[in-house]
Amino acid sequence: MPHPVNFIIWNIRGGNNDAFRVNFREMIDTHKPSVVTLVETRMEIHVSLLNDFPFTQMIEVPTEGQSGGMVILWKSDVVTVKDFVRRNQEIHANIEVCPLNISWLFSSIYASTKVASRNNLWSNIEGIYEHYKGHWLLGGDFNDTFFMDDKFGGRRVNSRRSSRLWSSVNHCNLFDLVLKVVNIRGLIIVESLTN
Repeated sequence: MPHPVNFIIWNIRGGNNDAFRVNFREMIDTHKPSVVTLVETRMEIHVSLLNDFPFTQMIEVPTEGQSGGMVILWKSDVVTVKDFVRRNQEIHANIEVCPLNISWLFSSIYASTKVASRNNLWSNIEGIYEHYKGHWLLGGDFNDTFFMDDKFGGRRVNSRRSSRLWSSVNHCNLFDLVLKVVNIRGLIIVESLTN
């Protein structure tokens, strides 16, 4: 039986602190992921994550000033990651499960908080859709939401920004994986509501 391909996408809001590393170690020990994408790492160089945790390869995007940064880490005995493209808000790579020859395009996203940059991201994603017709998973932090219920507190959802996000999702025939987020005494649990 092949090893399961567990996949974690996490906005860590900074990877150079002990609390993150303790929680990441526990998450790895519990879920045994084959691929992890970390966004908003706020790290210029991510090699310490590769050295300190049980992954064999990585693709990184360095931080810009005090924000951003992204890395995909994986176990090369379980998956092959190839043909990648990286930009400041995105990493796109083909992921293939080694023993099964199942592959898909994965896009790791950490969208800029600047509207003009984020609009460039949506245009890039739409351009990928025009040329790639296989299985595709996008994940990360889009710094936009569809509905007020998609977030805890903060400002109201900007309808123009939400419309732009919906426009790209619809253009690319994507669908939002509906998640149920439960906050219990500071512990956030995310459960998929789709089959």
